[in-house]
Amino acid sequence: MIAFFIYFGLGTLISYLFFLRRVKSFGELHQSQIATFEKETLLRVQNAQIQAEMECQKKVLSFEKQCHERSLALQLKESEMEHERQRFSQDRQVLARETKDVLEEKECLKQQLVSIQGLQLDYRNKLKSICHCSEESIKEDLKKELHHQCSGELQYLRKTLLDQPEADIRAEAQRVLIDSIQRLVTRPINDMSSTIVNIPSEDTKGRIIGREGRNIKSFESRTGTTLMIDETPGSVLISSFDPIRREVAKIALENLIKDGRIHPAGIEENVQRAEEEMKKTIYKKGETALMKLGIIVPSSEVTTLIGKLNYRYSYNQNTLDHSMEVARCCSLLASELGLNPELAKRCGFFHDIGK
Repeated sequence: MIAFFIYFGLGTLISYLFFLRRVKSFGELHQSQIATFEKETLLRVQNAQIQAEMECQKKVLSFEKQCHERSLALQLKESEMEHERQRFSQDRQVLARETKDVLEEKECLKQQLVSIQGLQLDYRNKLKSICHCSEESIKEDLKKELHHQCSGELQYLRKTLLDQPEADIRAEAQRVLIDSIQRLVTRPINDMSSTIVNIPSEDTKGRIIGREGRNIKSFESRTGTTLMIDETPGSVLISSFDPIRREVAKIALENLIKDGRIHPAGIEENVQRAEEEMKKTIYKKGETALMKLGIIVPSSEVTTLIGKLNYRYSYNQNTLDHSMEVARCCSLLASELGLNPELAKRCGFFHDIGK
């Protein structure tokens, strides 16, 4: 019996503990559901707020866009109104000018009408007095009237007759100059300060410079020019404002590159040889120019001076070519004017001999 009550008490206690555990588990589940519901509610509220803000922004942007479009349309209308206003102002000014011109023309017509009426009255009076006038007086009146009517035309005719010879002379001079210039042929302008010498390979630049720059220093000192080695690949630039020195340096450098033995002694020898060759070239240039023009000079020194003009420049133009062009132009002009063309040719050719 005691065991029964003990077991019954234990069962009751276990049942009560199990019931308490069920109640606690149900409470925790309820709390979890409440928390989940609160989170979902908060999330829905936040989503609703975000959606409302987005809708509000869309409406604001749409309103701003409409305002901007209306502002642009208003500006366009204002611009059109301003254009119409300016056009109306211009039309009003044109109308005012035309009205003024019409009034002036009307006033002029009135004056002409008054003058015509006066002339009609004079003619009527003259017709009335014809019967009482002699033949001589009628002729004198007719002469005066003709002189009055034709004086302006006579003055214009006199001026035309006096100006015609001057106009003919000016037109003939223009024709002669144009014909002479069209018969001349000009050559393109060369570079005035530098000359390019092509080299077979980049190794040649090192041999031109030499050990510690001895070769290039010797070359520049002897020729009076400046060598620019690294400016362009495959070539060497010779710079000098003296065209004759530059040409001598070009000839000497080409001979050195062709020979392949570049050293100070070889540089001295090749420069001397180039100077001698240059003297012959200068003389040949002068002789060729004289032969082309058919001019004879009394001395070879003059021929040399003429050849040197090929290496001088005046206003960015080769002086020898310029002198030959002037000689031909002077000869053509002299022929057109009936003067001595040979003398004119010599004068034109030697006008720059002092340069």
